[in-house]
Amino acid sequence: MIAILAEAWFEKILDTYHPETKSFYMDEKNIFLNPIGATYRENINTILLAIVSEEFYSEKVHLALENMIKIGCLHGYSCFDGKSYTELLEKVLEERQIQVSEGIAHKIKEAMKELSIYEQDVYSKVAERLKNLKTKEKTFKRSFTLRVYRKYIDD
Repeated sequence: MIAILAEAWFEKILDTYHPETKSFYMDEKNIFLNPIGATYRENINTILLAIVSEEFYSEKVHLALENMIKIGCLHGYSCFDGKSYTELLEKVLEERQIQVSEGIAHKIKEAMKELSIYEQDVYSKVAERLKNLKTKEKTFKRSFTLRVYRKYIDD
């Protein structure tokens, strides 16, 4: 049951990607050829197993969600556009009608409420860090280009 739910959540996340990218991430199982798909799968399983086994408040759940957000931010993910990972899992539970016991479904929904707050916080931090890195990269490229240009003019 958890494996089916994990695969459905993974597929729902990949629906936010380009179709060719989605098919590659879904089909390629080799961790070295597809580290993004492997990371998503591993972290999805970590989160779901922790929720079901009542270890939801552990650090590994937060770390797993943070890993997913880091990958997503590099690919244009935003938790504010209706595609947050927690919202996608809730949609899976609603749309797919996966056979999940009422107790487990309740645990997952409660956990997603808690995780959505954490998800927004982590997203903001990661997005800000990524923005700063991009700014530094542009500044470095600009200064490097000027140095090279000056070198050729001075020679």
